[in-house]
Amino acid sequence: MTSRFLALALIAALAVGCGDSETSSSADANVGEMDEFETLAYAAGFQAAQGVKADSASFKFFEFSTFEEGFRDGLAQDSARVAYLFGYELGNRIASDTVSNLDADRFLAGFRLGLERDSSGISDAELQRISGVVQDSISMRQLRARAATDTSAAAQLRRIRENAGTAQAFLAEVAQRDGIVETGSGLLYSVEEEGTGESPQNPTDVVVVNYVGKLADGTVFDQSTDGTGMLGLSQVAEGFREGVEDMKVGGKRTLYIPPALAYGQQGLGPIPPNAALVFEVELLDVMTLQEASQPRPGQ
Repeated sequence: MTSRFLALALIAALAVGCGDSETSSSADANVGEMDEFETLAYAAGFQAAQGVKADSASFKFFEFSTFEEGFRDGLAQDSARVAYLFGYELGNRIASDTVSNLDADRFLAGFRLGLERDSSGISDAELQRISGVVQDSISMRQLRARAATDTSAAAQLRRIRENAGTAQAFLAEVAQRDGIVETGSGLLYSVEEEGTGESPQNPTDVVVVNYVGKLADGTVFDQSTDGTGMLGLSQVAEGFREGVEDMKVGGKRTLYIPPALAYGQQGLGPIPPNAALVFEVELLDVMTLQEASQPRPGQ
C-alpha cells in the first residue's frame, strides 16, 4: 500500500511556499478561494485519499485523525498504527522532497474530503494549469538563487526575461491585426473558416486535426504527421485546448498562444522558455476517448 501512495507525494512536492494557512483540515475548503499553491496541495491530498479508498482491506481500518497525527509528525521529521505510519511516512517523504513547506492544512483538508467523496471539484485541465504555475514559480525562485553565483544560471535568467519581452511585443502586434479575437485568458486567434460539424463536448475528447506549430519567428517545431494528428484535449497546452474546444469540424483557425498558456518559463524540447506559439489548426473530426482507443482501419 505505502509505496503506491508515496508516488503521489511527487504531486504534492510541487505545492510549496504557501506560508501559514487559516484553513482547518477538519473543514471543507472552498477551492475558489485558494491560490495555485494551496489548490495543488489540496488536490494532492484528495488524490492520495482516493488511493486509500481503493485499498479496501486497509480503508476499513483507516482513521483520519490518526493519519493526520502521523502526517504532521512526518513533516516535522519527528519520529504502530496503520494510518499513523502511512501519514508519518508520507509527511516525512514530502518534507525531504520539497524545497519549502507544504501547506499541510490544505493537503489534509483535501485528503479528508477525498475519504468522503469521489470528486474534488477541480478539473484535470485546471489542475494542469495550476501545476504549471506552481512549477514555474518554484523553478524561477531556484534559478534566481543560483544566478547570484553561477554565470550560466544568470545567462539563463536573462534569456527567460528577454524572451518574455519578445513574446509580449509579438502578441501586442498580433492583437492589432484585423480579425483577431482575444479571449479573457489572453489567447488570440483568427478564424479562416468557421466549419459546420460538431464541436468537442468533453475535456477528455480527442480531436483529429491538421496542424502546424511555429515559434513567433516562423520556426516550425511541430506538425501533424501525414496531414492528420490525434490529440487528447486533456493532454495539450492550455491555450491550444481553449482555441480548439469551441471549433466546429471543418473549421480552420490560427492560434497565437501566450507563454503562460503554453509551456511557460520552462519551455519544452525545441520550445524556448517564455515563447509565444503560433498554431495553424484545421479540425477534421472529434472522438470520445473510447472511440479514439479503438483500432483504426489498416491498423
